[in-house]
Amino acid sequence: MARCGRLSGMISHDQGVGYSTAWEGQQLLSYASPLVRFSVDGQLSTYGMDGLCHAAENDLIDNDPTDKDRTGHAMRMACCLHVLNFAAHAPDPLHLFLEMDPCLVSKGQTYSKVLDDITTCAEDAGCAPDRIVLQVKADTCADFEEVLDLCHAIRAAGFKLAFTGFGVGGVNLDRLLDFQPEFVRIHEQMLQLALETSHGLVLLKGMTQLLRDLEITTILCGVDVIEELQHARNAGVCMVAGRFFGQPVLMADLTRGIVLPDQVEPDPAMRWPAVA
Repeated sequence: MARCGRLSGMISHDQGVGYSTAWEGQQLLSYASPLVRFSVDGQLSTYGMDGLCHAAENDLIDNDPTDKDRTGHAMRMACCLHVLNFAAHAPDPLHLFLEMDPCLVSKGQTYSKVLDDITTCAEDAGCAPDRIVLQVKADTCADFEEVLDLCHAIRAAGFKLAFTGFGVGGVNLDRLLDFQPEFVRIHEQMLQLALETSHGLVLLKGMTQLLRDLEITTILCGVDVIEELQHARNAGVCMVAGRFFGQPVLMADLTRGIVLPDQVEPDPAMRWPAVA
């Protein structure tokens, strides 16, 4: 059983829920939500999953940006739990997407320490680092040089890099060229704009094509209904994320048997497209 190096005393394993840890009197669990890509012929397949943290009562952790020690520790523990559960329960081709917010790392928890913990967990669990994608907010409160250092450290550790929240907050392409992420997650506000106006759809298509020309994989967030899925396909995005494919599920329930063929209509139960 993988124990995640120096975090071993904080992590336990149970057949029912997988790896977990105690968090402020509750049991912290790993959940997953699918990232689904379009093939050339328009078919859907599951490319990866977002790692999400819930307490045993299914409440999301309250991330308080004013308490960096507490929230930074929560981010560190969440990433490690997700890596262990992902390696133990997810099919091999899938990728794991994890939040790495530089605003939540205090001076006592440097990037190197957080990345070292994730690396140790991945090695201990037998998970190749290039199956892990660490996500940095495009419009972050952190200093530019700090974010650049973090991105360099992510790449040096062998992980892939994604930018989140693109399309809002005045983020420009110069920053993308500086950081050169493999993935960009387009903010759901861009999808809503595309649904409301023809100009919005043109803008989304143009943004998607520009990122494609830069060899960056686009992920459109906030796809919850079939009309939004159709707009995403029409806009030419590479992948989508949202509640259309069901609510987040416990990572310990991820087996090859639960990854279902594509369904036309969404369902509260898990309906992930097949892994390709």
